[in-house]
Amino acid sequence: MERLRLPEWVANIGPVLMAGMIGVLFAGWVLFGGYSGPEGSSINARFNLRNRFEPWTEPSDNILFIDINDSALESNTEPNTHTPRRWPWPRGQWALLHAALHAHGIRPAAIVYDIVFDLPDNASFEDSFMGFRLVESASPEEQAATPTNDQIFQEWMEKTSDIPTFLAALFLPQSPVKFTVEEYARAKVSASDREKRTWQPPPASFSRFGIPYQPEVHDPVYHALEVGIPWDSEWWMSTVDPEEGAGYEDLEFMGLAASLLQPAAGAGATTMDPEADGITRYAPLFFEYNDVLYPSLPFQVVLHLLKADPAKIYFIEDYAVVPLPDGEEIYIPSDERKRMVVNFRFPWGAEAKAGSAIGKPFQHVNYWKLIDGFDQLNLLKQGQVSEFDTSFIDPRALDGKIVIIGSSAEGTHDLRAVPIASRYPMVGHIGEVIRSILQRDFLMMAPRWLNAIWIIGGTMLVGILGQFFAPVNHAFATVFLAVAHGFSSYFLFSKAGIVVDFFHVSLAEIVAYAVVTVSQYMRVSNIFGRYVTPEVRRYLLSNRSALELGGQETEVSILFSDLSGFTSMSEKMQAREVIATLNEYFGPMFRIIIDEEKGTLDKLIGDAIMAYFGHPQPMPEHPVQAVTAALKMQRKLAELRETWEKQGRPPIRMRIGVNTGVVVAGNMGDSGRTDYSIIGDSVNLASRLESNAPVDGVLISETTYEHVKDRFKFKEREPIKVKGKEKPVKVYEVLDFA
Repeated sequence: MERLRLPEWVANIGPVLMAGMIGVLFAGWVLFGGYSGPEGSSINARFNLRNRFEPWTEPSDNILFIDINDSALESNTEPNTHTPRRWPWPRGQWALLHAALHAHGIRPAAIVYDIVFDLPDNASFEDSFMGFRLVESASPEEQAATPTNDQIFQEWMEKTSDIPTFLAALFLPQSPVKFTVEEYARAKVSASDREKRTWQPPPASFSRFGIPYQPEVHDPVYHALEVGIPWDSEWWMSTVDPEEGAGYEDLEFMGLAASLLQPAAGAGATTMDPEADGITRYAPLFFEYNDVLYPSLPFQVVLHLLKADPAKIYFIEDYAVVPLPDGEEIYIPSDERKRMVVNFRFPWGAEAKAGSAIGKPFQHVNYWKLIDGFDQLNLLKQGQVSEFDTSFIDPRALDGKIVIIGSSAEGTHDLRAVPIASRYPMVGHIGEVIRSILQRDFLMMAPRWLNAIWIIGGTMLVGILGQFFAPVNHAFATVFLAVAHGFSSYFLFSKAGIVVDFFHVSLAEIVAYAVVTVSQYMRVSNIFGRYVTPEVRRYLLSNRSALELGGQETEVSILFSDLSGFTSMSEKMQAREVIATLNEYFGPMFRIIIDEEKGTLDKLIGDAIMAYFGHPQPMPEHPVQAVTAALKMQRKLAELRETWEKQGRPPIRMRIGVNTGVVVAGNMGDSGRTDYSIIGDSVNLASRLESNAPVDGVLISETTYEHVKDRFKFKEREPIKVKGKEKPVKVYEVLDFA
């Protein structure tokens, strides 16, 4: 690394431009690259910091979850219970819920099932667990009818039609490309032998929940290849494979005629696919299937509650706009695939306990504890108790609420990683989407072009800072810049709901710092690599003001050396021999000056050497180092001379002069070409000392002598007359080390 040299144009390209080039590369990554896991992790961190230090204060108790959790499932395995035909228990239990609400005049704002009823539950309702609670009060004729679970569920949905009920559907798989009718026909919701069906479009009872798909208006959007709709016997009967007949799927033979879609207020997809890192952050607003655009399940709930017409929804850049009957419009931030960022505000709460508000702002109740609460209401209604036992959940808490029913049990595989939790029930997504839209509490991903501009601006700022700060201070400034960006990205996230890129911006700034620092190092290396020690180069990197055009006054010790009679001798030698001799001479001299005594090689003038000590890296004993170098150089030349004489080559001798004084040191020249050097009377005196020095000797000035007189042996010589000085200058010949 110390010897690495860059072309001149690379070394002088400028840190700002180089940092900007790094920014352009990272901006391209952000604009055209795929999903970034580290950036996703930074978004997760913002979620958790905001939710911890700035909790959401607007009440959200209008949403209540009925959890099918582990304790609820365990209670269904007690003795005297019947094994359900459809998960998690016979569908007649949901009829029980509707019947109980009807009996006690409790009217939720909506009931949302995050359970896909896509297969029939044709077991007899009479045989289902707890079904007796409904049929006990029925007449013998009614009991003899033995309706199926699906039929009784449909019946009670119709009887409670004043409570909007929403059902879940499956849209799989998702694709950015629309499928053809042939592809639909080849696809199957299930590959089991019991479901060999010919394809046909979903029934009108399902497609009525969508709007006509218009590519020029709705694209891009997610498209589905397969759809699993809530149970509709007519649709299933008409799709039995005509070649193989009805077979086991002979629904007419089973006496099943039910359509859960008929009384439903809406049915939509609950599909929410995770990102590449396995974290689920987005909720699609729409899915296309068979030329129909279907709002997702939570979006349908919101549209129904707000009395908004899905057909009037329109799209502008980064927004889905929902017009309301009163003229207001809701702008929902969405990405290019009509997905909104789920603004997770709350962790999944614990079960609500008797008489408490645990689980706020989302309330959670266990299904079976809720059913026990209905029993308490029955006892209260019949006068068997005087007041409601608060050890049970009061079902009257459901009145006016958006009731969402779904699984949070560990064994159902309906738990996924989200920004605020590693295992979060998917039913919670539905609640958060509904809450976000109703409360206008949105998150918006900053446009990629804005992140790209931010990256380029940040890296160029790092380059500008590199012009004014030493590497350590520049590092602190870069870290400060990254931290400031972190605070700003968090502030925009928590206060404005805008998600700006943090990871790529910060990484680009750090890389820009590294590139700028290396470029500065290369610049110093190019200028001083052959003249100074690595220590001096590191010093210059830490004090780059020393490289600025101009100069500064400083005290140094200057060494001049020259070969005696070499010019006339070289005229008798071939050019190749002259170069070889000089190379053999200069190499050891440079090592003594630069490596051993930490001096700076200023220039070569033919066979003469000019060097100085004490700059650009300050050295308190630079006069000692300069004189030491001079003596070492004379001794080394003596060794070389012996070798050359044995080879029959002419002997070479040298004179050296050393002076200590104040000079002006710095970059000399203009912006196009510079030379780092020293100038001043002290330099001229050192040159005169060299020309007056004895052959094979070292002559120093009185100024240098005063600094080193205790370290060497001297002989005072006759003062010399120097041009520009009135008095002769005292000089001393250095004989040896003391």
